[in-house]
Amino acid sequence: MLLHGIEHDGGLCWQDVLPHLTERFTCHLLDNRGRGLSGDHPDLSAPRMAQDVVEYVASLGEPVGLAGASFGGNLALLAAARSDRVEAIVSFEPAIISLVGEQEEAVMGEAIAGMAELAEEGDLVAAARAFAGWFANDDEIVAADRAGHFEATGRYVPNLLNLLHQTMEDDGPKVDDAAMLGTISVPVLVVKGSDTRPFFADSARFVVDHAPKANLQEIPDAGHAAALTHPEALAEAITRFFLTARLSGEEKPKSMCS
Repeated sequence: MLLHGIEHDGGLCWQDVLPHLTERFTCHLLDNRGRGLSGDHPDLSAPRMAQDVVEYVASLGEPVGLAGASFGGNLALLAAARSDRVEAIVSFEPAIISLVGEQEEAVMGEAIAGMAELAEEGDLVAAARAFAGWFANDDEIVAADRAGHFEATGRYVPNLLNLLHQTMEDDGPKVDDAAMLGTISVPVLVVKGSDTRPFFADSARFVVDHAPKANLQEIPDAGHAAALTHPEALAEAITRFFLTARLSGEEKPKSMCS
């Protein structure tokens, strides 16, 4: 199952990675609440959306692997702590918000404020681009522009602002909780780009340090938008890990993507 980032839906996030996975895996693309094919809902908290993942996994009736990008990587970890049907996890650059330092907080705050201001003016495409200034470098923003990502994700800006607001106020289970990560008994691969922001590198190391069966892999020359700029390398990392993990004990593992 492929879980998308905070600004995307499943198809947009994974569209370039998916063709490299489907020959090996059965893939399910899950759209979070208010994204893609999923209906909206007032509760956009991470614990509630992680429970959505748990319930979808249970509906399939077989063990699965979860691969999540950024916020999707957070949801994969939260869901795995609640489900006995998740057999392996790939978490690409999860975001451990408690690790945000003053400088990072200023960059993030400026991006969110800029997005909110542009959304109020009615320019949702520019608002989506402004938010990307937090996590993406200049080359990634150019690549996203060329691929039409901001035009496609602009419609999600109101949902995204609501989600961010709820995230700041949420007092439920978080991936920041080392004890929660310690309960994840399945193999975990944490993937990061070599050129990512220090915050995401620190977040990756935090998960590896606290999830008992976690390992770290780096994609050379990639940043936080590796699914767009380095889709084949990300797909190769996912494929090798899930095949090694031998999901459900079968010769050909099954995985789900959204």
